[in-house]
Amino acid sequence: MAMIRKYAYWSERRISAFAGDNDLGIYKRAWKFSIGIPKLLTFEVNDDRRTKSRDQIAKSTLDFLGSSAVEDFAKSSRVEIAKGRGSVEFANYSGGHNGVVTYTEVTTSAGERVGVCLFGSLDNMADWAGAKDGFAAGWSSSAWYAIGDLLRSRGVVKRSQWDDDEQLSAEALKVATEQGKTAASVPGEPWTRGYTLSRADDADWVAEIFMDTRLTPGRWADLPANVDRILTGALMWVRTGPESITRYSKLRREIGSTLF
Repeated sequence: MAMIRKYAYWSERRISAFAGDNDLGIYKRAWKFSIGIPKLLTFEVNDDRRTKSRDQIAKSTLDFLGSSAVEDFAKSSRVEIAKGRGSVEFANYSGGHNGVVTYTEVTTSAGERVGVCLFGSLDNMADWAGAKDGFAAGWSSSAWYAIGDLLRSRGVVKRSQWDDDEQLSAEALKVATEQGKTAASVPGEPWTRGYTLSRADDADWVAEIFMDTRLTPGRWADLPANVDRILTGALMWVRTGPESITRYSKLRREIGSTLF
């Protein structure tokens, strides 16, 4: 029996902006006019933005992108649109004012290990994926404003003490994989950290990438993930089956954790 797949994350704003910038014809506005009382013109506006299903919009976007949407990162020295399939971790982004951060790791055909750190809004995350689940706090990075500048400027602004791409990429990785940690947190068990929401074990995802950084060998021995390259960007969508989701609030209750 085929697994029903739904959108755990869908950024309407980012996807519609991309479609408009590239004239994909995915959205259109329908304007409806009517005449009111004599000598007074009145009108009614019907803003009909949804002309296709999310699946149709996603397919149209990927069809347009073609090979520009890179899945095997070994084939590109600078990824701008990334896609993939695998396990995706969701967490509240403490510096993002209702933000969300996702993390996944990819191994390229050349054996390069890539950490993918993607940011977005909790408003775009589905409730069934854990968007409104409670969580405890914990450690948070002081680099949140620098990451915010990077995302808002689409990779142009890199001010602050983390003006080195490797430094800022390393901070993004720490946010995605260590945010919320406490003395009791266990490496490899995200539910033992604060802010973490859920994991999708089998998910398709697509994102805009604003910073693609290869790490200098030997420089980052203390990183929380053993990766050679870090992609940092903004999430467009994550599609998965509800049965693929592990909600950490439920898991914490089951194991008697005090993190709620």
